[in-house]
Amino acid sequence: MKDYQQRVGSPLLNIADVEWLGTLTESDTRSLIVQRSQNEGVPLTESGVNTILDWAGYHPYLTQQLMNEIFDDYQMGKSRSTESFMLHQQRKHDRDFSAWWDEDQRSYGFSQVEQTVYRTLVQQREGTAETVAEQAQLSFGQVADALEVLTGTGVIRQLDDERYRMGSKLFEEWVVRERG
Repeated sequence: MKDYQQRVGSPLLNIADVEWLGTLTESDTRSLIVQRSQNEGVPLTESGVNTILDWAGYHPYLTQQLMNEIFDDYQMGKSRSTESFMLHQQRKHDRDFSAWWDEDQRSYGFSQVEQTVYRTLVQQREGTAETVAEQAQLSFGQVADALEVLTGTGVIRQLDDERYRMGSKLFEEWVVRERG
């Protein structure tokens, strides 16, 4: 909405409620995958469900996109290796990921602090605001704010009141590959 308002000068943002569509729970995501699999007649093994969970990180948009591609491949009889499939997904979502990553491109892109916190979590895999702040050499307040944004966007997961873990492996590998 912010981008729309900036492009056309619309006052929509003044009357709209803006909310994050956060991550789904593991059980909700599993239910979504299984239900779609049954509805569309595409058999998925437990391993296939776990791969979607791992690569999408319970992110609603990425979960749907991965399932769309898997189901399309199945219906066309197309077989690809996991690596080939994921490289294709990274290329396909490059614009989305670039917009998420770079605050200069979109009003909702990650700031330098958020990028630093994310990269620190890539190295640590899991941590608290305190451990990330120490490793990233940022203040606790900066890290706590950044973790809230990163959790809200779904690229990391909040495990409990204090601990955070990497979320979408698809986004993580894109960051490592493209933003090194």
